[in-house]
Amino acid sequence: MSVELKRDIYKKLADWKKERTGKVLELSGARQVGKTFILKKFARENYKYSIYINMVEDTGKAFLKCLDTAASWEPGCERIEKPIHRALDLYDGNFEDTEEVLIVH
Repeated sequence: MSVELKRDIYKKLADWKKERTGKVLELSGARQVGKTFILKKFARENYKYSIYINMVEDTGKAFLKCLDTAASWEPGCERIEKPIHRALDLYDGNFEDTEEVLIVH
Protein backbone atom coordinates (compact mmCIF):
# COMPACT_ATOMS: atom_id res chain seq x y z
CA MET A 1 0.00 0.00 0.00
CA SER A 2 1.43 3.34 -0.98
CA VAL A 3 2.06 6.06 1.56
CA GLU A 4 -0.45 8.27 -0.25
CA LEU A 5 -3.14 5.60 -0.06
CA LYS A 6 -2.44 5.05 3.66
CA ARG A 7 -2.77 8.80 4.21
CA ASP A 8 -6.12 8.84 2.36
CA ILE A 9 -7.46 5.94 4.42
CA TYR A 10 -6.22 7.53 7.65
CA LYS A 11 -8.00 10.78 6.74
CA LYS A 12 -11.24 8.88 6.06
CA LEU A 13 -10.92 7.17 9.45
CA ALA A 14 -10.40 10.57 11.11
CA ASP A 15 -13.45 11.95 9.30
CA TRP A 16 -15.49 8.95 10.47
CA LYS A 17 -14.45 9.61 14.07
CA LYS A 18 -15.36 13.30 13.82
CA GLU A 19 -18.89 12.44 12.60
CA ARG A 20 -19.66 10.74 15.96
CA THR A 21 -22.58 8.82 14.51
CA GLY A 22 -21.93 5.73 16.61
CA LYS A 23 -22.21 3.70 13.43
CA VAL A 24 -19.98 0.78 12.56
CA LEU A 25 -17.24 1.41 10.05
CA GLU A 26 -16.42 -1.32 7.58
CA LEU A 27 -12.94 -1.29 6.09
CA SER A 28 -12.66 -3.70 3.20
CA GLY A 29 -10.10 -4.41 0.55
CA ALA A 30 -7.68 -6.94 -0.84
CA ARG A 31 -5.74 -9.21 1.47
CA GLN A 32 -2.33 -8.21 2.80
CA VAL A 33 -2.46 -4.53 1.83
CA GLY A 34 -2.20 -2.99 5.31
CA LYS A 35 -5.82 -2.59 6.48
CA THR A 36 -5.16 -3.99 9.95
CA PHE A 37 -1.91 -2.05 10.27
CA ILE A 38 -3.54 1.31 9.49
CA LEU A 39 -6.55 0.55 11.71
CA LYS A 40 -4.35 -0.36 14.69
CA LYS A 41 -2.20 2.74 14.10
CA PHE A 42 -5.32 4.91 13.95
CA ALA A 43 -6.67 3.32 17.15
CA ARG A 44 -3.38 3.89 19.04
CA GLU A 45 -3.17 7.51 17.97
CA ASN A 46 -6.83 8.51 18.34
CA TYR A 47 -8.37 6.50 21.17
CA LYS A 48 -7.69 6.05 24.85
CA TYR A 49 -8.11 2.29 24.48
CA SER A 50 -8.86 -0.23 21.74
CA ILE A 51 -9.85 -3.88 21.65
CA TYR A 52 -8.80 -5.96 18.64
CA ILE A 53 -10.80 -9.10 17.82
CA ASN A 54 -9.96 -11.19 14.77
CA MET A 55 -12.85 -13.55 14.07
CA VAL A 56 -10.66 -16.10 12.26
CA GLU A 57 -8.10 -16.34 15.06
CA ASP A 58 -8.14 -17.27 18.74
CA THR A 59 -9.32 -13.79 19.73
CA GLY A 60 -12.50 -14.38 17.75
CA LYS A 61 -13.10 -17.77 19.35
CA ALA A 62 -12.58 -16.29 22.80
CA PHE A 63 -14.94 -13.41 22.10
CA LEU A 64 -17.66 -15.76 20.81
CA LYS A 65 -17.40 -17.75 24.06
CA CYS A 66 -17.82 -14.51 26.00
CA LEU A 67 -20.82 -13.60 23.85
CA ASP A 68 -22.42 -17.01 24.48
CA THR A 69 -21.94 -16.53 28.21
CA ALA A 70 -23.28 -12.97 28.14
CA ALA A 71 -26.32 -13.89 26.05
CA SER A 72 -27.27 -17.01 27.98
CA TRP A 73 -30.61 -16.74 29.77
CA GLU A 74 -32.73 -19.00 31.88
CA PRO A 75 -36.44 -18.61 32.60
CA GLY A 76 -37.00 -16.66 35.80
CA CYS A 77 -33.75 -14.73 35.44
CA GLU A 78 -33.46 -11.14 34.31
CA ARG A 79 -32.40 -10.70 30.69
CA ILE A 80 -29.24 -8.75 29.98
CA GLU A 81 -30.19 -5.62 28.04
CA LYS A 82 -26.95 -5.27 26.06
CA PRO A 83 -25.26 -8.69 25.93
CA ILE A 84 -22.63 -7.39 23.50
CA HIS A 85 -21.40 -4.94 26.15
CA ARG A 86 -21.32 -7.69 28.75
CA ALA A 87 -19.40 -9.91 26.30
CA LEU A 88 -16.85 -7.16 25.70
CA ASP A 89 -16.48 -6.71 29.44
CA LEU A 90 -15.92 -10.46 29.87
CA TYR A 91 -13.45 -10.48 26.98
CA ASP A 92 -11.49 -7.46 28.21
CA GLY A 93 -11.97 -6.08 31.70
CA ASN A 94 -10.81 -2.64 30.52
CA PHE A 95 -13.82 -2.24 28.24
CA GLU A 96 -15.82 0.94 28.77
CA ASP A 97 -18.74 2.02 26.63
CA THR A 98 -17.35 5.46 25.81
CA GLU A 99 -16.30 7.38 22.73
CA GLU A 100 -12.68 6.86 23.77
CA VAL A 101 -12.79 3.09 23.22
CA LEU A 102 -12.56 1.55 19.75
CA ILE A 103 -13.51 -2.04 19.01
CA VAL A 104 -11.70 -3.40 15.95
CA HIS A 105 -13.12 -6.66 14.65
